[in-house]
Amino acid sequence: MRLFLVLVLVIGLSLGGWYWCYMSTPQYTVDQIEKALVGHDVDRVREYVNLNTVSENIVDETLSKPVLSTMGSNLLMKWMFSAASGLFKKELVTGVEQELVDYVKTGSFKAPAETSKESESSKDAEDSHGLHLLGLLDRSLALGKLRYKGIESVDTSEDIGLIALKMLPEGSDKELLVKLQITKVEGKWRVDRVKNLQDVLVKLMEVKGSNLRKQLDSEQSSEGSSQI
Repeated sequence: MRLFLVLVLVIGLSLGGWYWCYMSTPQYTVDQIEKALVGHDVDRVREYVNLNTVSENIVDETLSKPVLSTMGSNLLMKWMFSAASGLFKKELVTGVEQELVDYVKTGSFKAPAETSKESESSKDAEDSHGLHLLGLLDRSLALGKLRYKGIESVDTSEDIGLIALKMLPEGSDKELLVKLQITKVEGKWRVDRVKNLQDVLVKLMEVKGSNLRKQLDSEQSSEGSSQI
């Protein structure tokens, strides 16, 4: 009996030590973010994601030349004119951060027309940006329908690192990589920004274009068949 208790204790300590080590890995951070999104837990997301720096990252990268040249004026012209001078960047970042919080709470991004009466507590943020950048991007690129398919790679050096996540866009069978820049703070890895956001947005636009061409070809084929 005494030997059995010793074995149980050793196994328990080993498992506890393993889990403690796992909690300090980037993989654990991704796992916690995934659980937070499923559970609509904003506090847990804030614990593992720096929403402010991610929001600033989104504003900066969306205004980059490669993204703007691909997106075109139909989606971002109104927002671009408001942000291009940089005079309202702080307000735009605040607005995007609120959109991220709302996404965690509801599981979806909202187009501008849907957001006006939803959250009075965030009225100042909505008044300041008023254009709902993520809502616009989601409506065009289906951001909220990206499916998480696992971790491709993890690369860390001391207190900084990079996680590459495999994501599958809606209407595509080809995965794309979303690279998250992470920093270790008080023993926990935290997401600071999406390092390749430009590339992700451009590729999503290419997927959309490909899907539209397939749809058009299908419709033309159907029309041709009906005329025979």
